Amino acid sequence: MGFGILVVGYFITFIMSMTLYGWAIRLVGYIIMASACVKIKEYFPHFKYSLLVLALLAISGVAEAVLEVSRLVGYAPAWLSQATVINGYARFVLQLAFHFALLISISFAAGEVELPDKRISAVTDIVAVSFSSVMYVLSLTYPSIGSVAVLVGLAANIMVMVLLFGCYMRICPEGDEDMPHRKSGIPFIDKINDSLEKRNVEELERSKAEIAARRRSLQERNEKKSQKSSKKKK
Repeated sequence: MGFGILVVGYFITFIMSMTLYGWAIRLVGYIIMASACVKIKEYFPHFKYSLLVLALLAISGVAEAVLEVSRLVGYAPAWLSQATVINGYARFVLQLAFHFALLISISFAAGEVELPDKRISAVTDIVAVSFSSVMYVLSLTYPSIGSVAVLVGLAANIMVMVLLFGCYMRICPEGDEDMPHRKSGIPFIDKINDSLEKRNVEELERSKAEIAARRRSLQERNEKKSQKSSKKKK
């Protein structure tokens, strides 16, 4: 469906890019995530907004690449530093917009496939991303909290990546609902997923039993009412 590719692209963009040549890694990540969103929007149209923001991020990424290559080859006019700063701010705003678009789209998708836990996680991640963005802005004024802002941002990115992995494991195309969950290949994660799946099945069976009991109770109550009314008529 595309969520697996989205996990890989997100990891490349926001985790692997924390290096000296992050500008090149980010650009690759944008392209991978865009290809994933193209597939996902066939099932969940809201992802077209994430795709749109990724297109803008790719443009920003190309501009960043040109600026960095210019600096590497020794071409450094006076406007280069200013252009780099402006592009950095633009990237920050676009990445924030991408997270909002992505997480809201996931919330809608989770609602459509009846996965309330993923919907709650998406809302939680929106709060986490918002908080990390506030910390980043504050760090521009108070450099002393810069390291804390980086850690908070990393934690928010990991939370989003965990959510995306959960979507990859549990959201499937229509018609594949009864198929077993995908195996990640990581033993302890598969064990946790098996446990969660077993608990979900138990909760589903319990809910069905409760609904059946309520229907029987309602039916019996209606039958008693009809019997009483028939007796009064006689």
